[in-house]
Amino acid sequence: MRDWITAYVAEYQKKDEDTALDLYKAGYELQHQKEFTQLILSTYLEYDLTLPSIVSKIYKGYAFSQMFLLGLIGDEPKEGGK
Repeated sequence: MRDWITAYVAEYQKKDEDTALDLYKAGYELQHQKEFTQLILSTYLEYDLTLPSIVSKIYKGYAFSQMFLLGLIGDEPKEGGK
C-alpha cells in the first residue's frame, strides 16, 4: 500500500515550475477584484497571519508567495505559461 501511495503522489505531483505559474496566474486573476485583494492583504497584515508552508517554498529565488504577489501586480502571463 505504501508503495502504491508513493507512486501515485509522484505521478500526480506538480513540478515546482507549474505550481509557481499557477500561483502567478491566480494573483493575476485577482487584479480585477481590487476590494477583495485589499481585504485579503489588510487582514493578513492586521492579524499578523502566517502563510501556509507550501507558499513559503522557494522556486528560482522566489518564494511561491512572492509569485502570487507578483501576479497581483504583474503583466498577463504569456501564452504557454512561460
